[in-house]
Amino acid sequence: VARMQAGLVCDESGAALDPHAAYVYGRLLSYFRQVDDEAPAAGEVRIVYQDAHLLIADKPHFMPVTPSGQVVNGALLNVLTAVTGELALQPLHRIDSDTAGLVAFGICQQDRAAYHALFSQRRIRKSYLAITQIPNNPVPAERISRIEPDPAHFMRMHEVDGPPNAHTRIALMQEMHGFALWKLEPITGKRHQLRVHMNALGLPLCNDGIYPVLTPTRQPHAAWPEPLQLLAAELEFIDPITGCSRSFATRQRLKLSMATSPHDNIAN
Repeated sequence: VARMQAGLVCDESGAALDPHAAYVYGRLLSYFRQVDDEAPAAGEVRIVYQDAHLLIADKPHFMPVTPSGQVVNGALLNVLTAVTGELALQPLHRIDSDTAGLVAFGICQQDRAAYHALFSQRRIRKSYLAITQIPNNPVPAERISRIEPDPAHFMRMHEVDGPPNAHTRIALMQEMHGFALWKLEPITGKRHQLRVHMNALGLPLCNDGIYPVLTPTRQPHAAWPEPLQLLAAELEFIDPITGCSRSFATRQRLKLSMATSPHDNIAN
């Protein structure tokens, strides 16, 4: 009741519902959760592109795409909703909170199925930049395997025997000062796919708090650790609503990224 009185329960139009509002069959309600003493947002969000149908955001490390755990107002979705006033805004895909970079959002509810099909039908090209230690052995141009939840811990995924369900293309971009910069293209979209595949090759991403070793979760108001060296760098697709060719690139850089990288147009 207190949340309804505070305007935190809304209908499809974003109008707050009174505790005594009549029940309506089929009505969709949004219930906005609050966290007492929520930590400040992880960083600034940049809107790369926005039209009447589509929004592309460039998010910082440590920011979840949707409310999670002790992060509600500081989640990317709620930050963008507050900035744009678009109450129907919804993410079309997800990236881990530890990962920085591009995330696509649908603005109109009626467009979502068409945009979601880009991902489910693999009609979108996504590329990431990642940093690891320099490999000791040759690295294959792709990793194809089966990834399933790790029964030892709900946070982790791992490779198992069986029909492949995960495919990543791998390209070494540069080596410098003991580190290697990679371009990773996930053909499929399994949870933690890039992190699992690189770890399986003996090349865990720098500052990964899950692979190969699971570390304690950061507590609210604690200092931010060194960020995972993974960046959602590019999105390319044909817009199913307008028919236009779309290409977007992040403006962020990986912290360990080489200053003289020839791929600054992707990483800077």
